[in-house]
Amino acid sequence: MNRPMLKGALLLTAAFLANTLMSALGRAVGSGVDALMFTWLTFVLAFVLLMPLLLLRGGRDLPTRALPLHGLRATTGIVGFQLFITAARLVNLVNANVLLNTTPVFIPLLAWLVLKQRIQHRLWLALAIGFAGMVMVVQPNASVLDQPGDLLGLAAGLVCAVEFLSVKALNRSESALTQLVYFLGLGSLLSSLLMLGHFHSISWNQGVLGLGSALCLLAFQFLLIGAYRFADPSA
Repeated sequence: MNRPMLKGALLLTAAFLANTLMSALGRAVGSGVDALMFTWLTFVLAFVLLMPLLLLRGGRDLPTRALPLHGLRATTGIVGFQLFITAARLVNLVNANVLLNTTPVFIPLLAWLVLKQRIQHRLWLALAIGFAGMVMVVQPNASVLDQPGDLLGLAAGLVCAVEFLSVKALNRSESALTQLVYFLGLGSLLSSLLMLGHFHSISWNQGVLGLGSALCLLAFQFLLIGAYRFADPSA
């Protein structure tokens, strides 16, 4: 493995660790905050935490020529996050995270099917091993239709694969901060629209857990963007 690839792999591994912590916080927050409100809380708090950095830089990271791509990334990010947190509440955290971690399996498949990108033979072997590992951990059977949490976790992996490919496309012209501003800003707007009529008060403890999730989301996104500056998503 060459040095850039190794750096990308380490950054992506750290990103998924942050994502795993988010799922634990989403479960710990309790039934008083549903998955939709937890998603909204996480995105809004992450956006607020990012604002001082944006203001410190005088707003020079706001101009963009890739608004449609930002919209695609924000939409798939919100949907993927919502599916993931819902799955983490319906099944055990191991299954939810293993199923989300099928994202790296879906990325080269989508790159091959949609982008017509050639996949190296050794990568197909790695995909087969990864898929076999997922099956060994989750052990799917006929009851999966009665337990939608596993299906939601798998759907989250597929949706996030689309988001991750859009990150690579945005990396060609957009800085990490520009990407995060639009991702969190549009994500906050979309989740706020979905929350209309569903807002309610939360406890201090739930707010602290939401803040922890927001910090994990920021870490995840910065690490993800950094990983794809070193290596192609399909690898």
